[in-house]
Amino acid sequence: MLAVALTVFISSLVADLKAQARTFDLNKLEQMESASVILDRNGKIFGQIYVENRETVPYEQLPADLVKAVVAVEDAKFYQHHGYDLLGIIRAALKNFTAGHVRQGGSTITQQLARNSFSLKERRATVSHSRKERSGASCWRFF
Repeated sequence: MLAVALTVFISSLVADLKAQARTFDLNKLEQMESASVILDRNGKIFGQIYVENRETVPYEQLPADLVKAVVAVEDAKFYQHHGYDLLGIIRAALKNFTAGHVRQGGSTITQQLARNSFSLKERRATVSHSRKERSGASCWRFF
């Protein structure tokens, strides 16, 4: 009986998260904040204003070794999951619980993209399970 109740609860939770994920606008992926460039009267760069200094670079222009390095450091299982690594999140939660503070993150590269693109940011000290679940659900939109 407990297994049935748990299955129903998890199914309704997943359905709700998928419904929330469907509301996210995938066009925002191309609208990530970049620096505003200030030019002097001669057209030379005088300065930049930014919260986060980003410059968009097409994937094709990225060196293959850079892509491999980022994947190796940030999400070693990147090619083995669909944007949400449940075992990685559980592992990180257990390590953080036993340490008594945040030592590891369990977010995949895809979850990080979702968090930064869809206003899912929260203060690091108050990372919630809800945010983790929403970013995971939004990963399904990418595939």
